Amino acid sequence: MKTKTKALKHYDRMIKWAEKQKPRERLSFNFKGYHRMQKELGEHWGGVYCPYCTNLKETGNRLCPLTKNNCFGFNCCEGLWGKMRGSKTWGTWVKRAKLVREYIRENG
Repeated sequence: MKTKTKALKHYDRMIKWAEKQKPRERLSFNFKGYHRMQKELGEHWGGVYCPYCTNLKETGNRLCPLTKNNCFGFNCCEGLWGKMRGSKTWGTWVKRAKLVREYIRENG
């Protein structure tokens, strides 16, 4: 399976899970939501589960096709990933995750 397809499926699963959460539930700075997603879904939005990030780590390459700059950080997907990560509620997270997914669909 291609990296792009894996990444899109990864986002599909996360978005589907997150849409079942209360949209106004706050995502705390201690990442309770992040850990809950990991526990219930078996993955989360961190780079350890991103097919593009894992390919970069395996090859040692720091040039991700999803960003013009070096990856590994908030610049991923031209800053969309960092905005998603910084979401204050699940509702906002879902909206921003859909933007990241669309970016991957168009640019991956």
